[in-house]
Amino acid sequence: STLKKWYPNATGFRSHGLVQSSNILRKAADYGLKYDSNLLLYDFEMIRPIKTFYNLVRFPYHWSDASNLLWNRENDLSELGLDFEGLKIYDFHPILIYLNEAKLNTHYNKLKAGSTKNLVDLTKNDIDPFIQSSDKGVGNLFDSFLEYIHGNNHITQTLHQLFLSAE
Repeated sequence: STLKKWYPNATGFRSHGLVQSSNILRKAADYGLKYDSNLLLYDFEMIRPIKTFYNLVRFPYHWSDASNLLWNRENDLSELGLDFEGLKIYDFHPILIYLNEAKLNTHYNKLKAGSTKNLVDLTKNDIDPFIQSSDKGVGNLFDSFLEYIHGNNHITQTLHQLFLSAE
């Protein structure tokens, strides 16, 4: 309810760690939320929106940088399923992009362990020593992904835009 007070016009949500349950979905609908993107269907083809019994529209997402790292996949465009049919929603974590994380939690964990501050209070000077540049990381992949989207004139949409087109 606190978030709904802070963001009264919010129409959708995603929880950290993909925490979800029927109670959370029901409560989200009770608060007037219309959609979520809390379901990871990693590497699935033919993904499409799903309407639930709470009248929420669920937009499963197709790929996550953290999952890619967890399963020791390459940080390469070939891992993104760009040629798959169906809805493709990608989840990139800004801190993993900035650190250019190449292996699961390597530099990110060092950053967390090496600081007495909360992550949200860190400055650029606090974070920069933990950037990795020797391996192809999430930051490199994100740059390549944006170049691919732009170079191939792909249309991108926000979840809200997808929701409006799915109604």
